[in-house]
Amino acid sequence: MREQAKLPFNARLKTLLDAKPNGQQLVARAPHVPMTPEIADELLFRPGGAEAAIFLMEHPEKARDMVRKPRHAAVAEAIALAAKFDPAFRARPVSRAEAPIRPLSGNSAKSSLPLDQLPYAEYCRAREAQRKSQRYRR
Repeated sequence: MREQAKLPFNARLKTLLDAKPNGQQLVARAPHVPMTPEIADELLFRPGGAEAAIFLMEHPEKARDMVRKPRHAAVAEAIALAAKFDPAFRARPVSRAEAPIRPLSGNSAKSSLPLDQLPYAEYCRAREAQRKSQRYRR
């Protein structure tokens, strides 16, 4: 089963490396990138695994960190890394729901008239609002 998965993986890896300007350097660096069989299997069988393998070739310190972790944590990180590079995973919308409605709010517009020209009831309301806002200001 592993041999069957290697063919499309290697083909995808080759096309990605050929498209990169430093692809040959990455191929030369590949034997020096630490990799456990579990991580390699996860990258092999996951969509986005070839892109994740190239990422690990470009960032060997990440590969070293993954190898040092416990097996289950390293496998989980490899799965997350492959999902990050999976184009189908990124294309999924978060939600098909419409945007939520905006709640009603009070009128935030200030009166264009000065306080001394307002009717008495509006003057009292505006002055009380000023006092409340100044009372609790620190």
